[in-house]
Amino acid sequence: MKTKTFIIAILFLLNLGIVDLFSQITKNAVPVPNGDKNIPAYIVHVKPKLERKLSETRHLKNLEFAEVVEMNITPKTHGEWFKYNDKRVWRQKLISPEAYSINVTFTKFRLEKGVSVLIYNPSKSDVLGGLTYLNNKPDLTLSTRPIQGDTIIIEMQVPLDLGEYGELEIGKLGHDFMNIYDILKDGQYARSGDCNLDVACSEDEDILTSKNSVCRIIFNNRELCTGTIVNNTNQNSKPYVITANHCLSDSSDAQSAVFIFDYESPFCNGPDGSVSKSVSGSTLLATAKKIDFSLVELSEDIPVNYYPYYSGWNATEDREDLTNTYSIHHPWGDVKKLSVDNDPPISESYSAYYEEESHWRIAEWDEGTTERGSSGGPLFDNSNRLIGGLTGGEADCYNPVNDYYAKISKAWDFYSDTIMQLKYWLDPTNTGIKKIDGYDPNYEFMSTFSTVSNFKSGETISIEQINEVSGYYTGHNTYQISQYAEKFESENEVILSGFYLNIAKLSSADPSRSKIKIKLWQGETKPEELVAEKIYLFNQLAENQEMFLEFDHFFNLKGTFYIGYEIFYENLTDTFAVFHTDILEEINNTTTYAYVNGEWDFLAEEFPWKFKSKLSISPYLSGELSSEEIEPGEIVEPILYPNPTSGRDHFTINFQNNLIKLVDLKLYDLNGILILSENFITGDLEHEINLAKFNRGIYLCKIVVNNEQFVKKLVVTK
Repeated sequence: MKTKTFIIAILFLLNLGIVDLFSQITKNAVPVPNGDKNIPAYIVHVKPKLERKLSETRHLKNLEFAEVVEMNITPKTHGEWFKYNDKRVWRQKLISPEAYSINVTFTKFRLEKGVSVLIYNPSKSDVLGGLTYLNNKPDLTLSTRPIQGDTIIIEMQVPLDLGEYGELEIGKLGHDFMNIYDILKDGQYARSGDCNLDVACSEDEDILTSKNSVCRIIFNNRELCTGTIVNNTNQNSKPYVITANHCLSDSSDAQSAVFIFDYESPFCNGPDGSVSKSVSGSTLLATAKKIDFSLVELSEDIPVNYYPYYSGWNATEDREDLTNTYSIHHPWGDVKKLSVDNDPPISESYSAYYEEESHWRIAEWDEGTTERGSSGGPLFDNSNRLIGGLTGGEADCYNPVNDYYAKISKAWDFYSDTIMQLKYWLDPTNTGIKKIDGYDPNYEFMSTFSTVSNFKSGETISIEQINEVSGYYTGHNTYQISQYAEKFESENEVILSGFYLNIAKLSSADPSRSKIKIKLWQGETKPEELVAEKIYLFNQLAENQEMFLEFDHFFNLKGTFYIGYEIFYENLTDTFAVFHTDILEEINNTTTYAYVNGEWDFLAEEFPWKFKSKLSISPYLSGELSSEEIEPGEIVEPILYPNPTSGRDHFTINFQNNLIKLVDLKLYDLNGILILSENFITGDLEHEINLAKFNRGIYLCKIVVNNEQFVKKLVVTK
């Protein structure tokens, strides 16, 4: 493990709170295990329009993939309520026959603290949630990413001691008729043409960095485009995303948008990636139809475990920067693809609809192409700076020619109105800079992660069969052991991202359906409380290889925890097993548990010949398992003063202590418009906010300190 100073260790622990602060960023929760058969069902019948007409004159490359159905479903009018342990649970099933996936918009979403909402398909292979009070927004709306299948279940869990849950209303359903998640040719998850190149196939470190700025956008429950996270001259992680105007053209489009990050194949020519990393909603800052760009600010900051990169940009047309270009995008909503042109782009006009000389033309792609769904995707110059966003063109796999990208240089300040230009937003302090490199705010944090292991010096790995017909000790066997776990202990708080699993055996007649489930438990003497789980298909894994398997969240852990996997016996041809140490001499050295006949016990106790071993599992975490304990201290309610401001040019937040803390600050006016957003780490007692841009009136101040939320009213009387 790397040595870290006291201050850095504290900051890493506070970073964990980031995963709970954002809109559609979920807090880990699991559906209640009651049967699904008797859940009341609401059925909608959709007749998709199979022929979709895009502009034939401009060849726009947005993709319409769903039909939208209006509805009005609330816990007061639909569904069922029942009691489960210490919770009241409400569930409603939505069925849209023949839909490949379903997404919804909550037209009212305001949850009380302690309430959690989950959305999942009946097999629970795709689960979104839990959504909590931290997802509340001033406009009360929340759009979700699609869930696989034609049936979804919406579940709300309410503590028994809580009188009201808040407000919840499902107002729109998106019926996916394009099959954006389907398993197609060669057993791979792929909608785009065969000529497209997975970005994971690139060996260029700059491209592999730039890819983390690209996101998939779903808007109005039915359309797909691509966007890019962009840096600004303050380099303060403002969650700005740039895309095409024909994708997000007005405030309604921006508000409905769901932004999906880190959606890529896990390896070159590999399978589908995870779509779990999403942020819902944004505010339109600037847009121009005649150039075809839109800049939005996401409703919340982008979490560390989304691996965001804030792309640099080039608002000039200097030819030395334009010797070659590349684009990263989501054709047909597929995983990130890479297109490369080894020649300079050509400055041209793109039809009479747009301003003259407002676009870069790619005469012909040397690798890859673009397709529907690629609209808004970035064009990077040879210095890896953003120079354009895709409007459209003729390019496809058969003839990859003539794609047109709206110029950043044209969008910079061609129009003087600040709501029609990029300069005002991307150079907020008016430095005059027209080129800036990209920015990774989490580089230092992520560089502190490393692996730990229970292996001791001299221990080696192997894979052993029970016998020739009974299978493996650490995988499929005739004993039908279904779950395995490795024990770890930490004196201090650590942050867990995932773990490395050394896979020894992997085979199946249907690897696109066979699966394992990775799990995280806590418990004093054995795995007791399930903290998290995630499904991986066999075709997402590789035999005889150590693979990094990631949870959807970071987890703050202390004490004893267990990491492992569950295997399934539905398909008798499946074989999955994990490497382990050679047989240990002492049984008290074993750290491996097995789940047999409904009970956990040491794996050594499950076989008469005392199989003593350790699993080849290595947690990937930040923090020391054994070092001086860090006490984060108690967060108390902050105070705002003066309040009213009485003519002052600033107000002050008093945190009432000097503990190091992560602060997320949002101020809204009474119309729900976001006026100010700050995200910072401080050990100071007080923090001042400048009121120079505030008008007289009443504001709502939302302050999240570490993981505690406080809401205050601020009165400005100047």
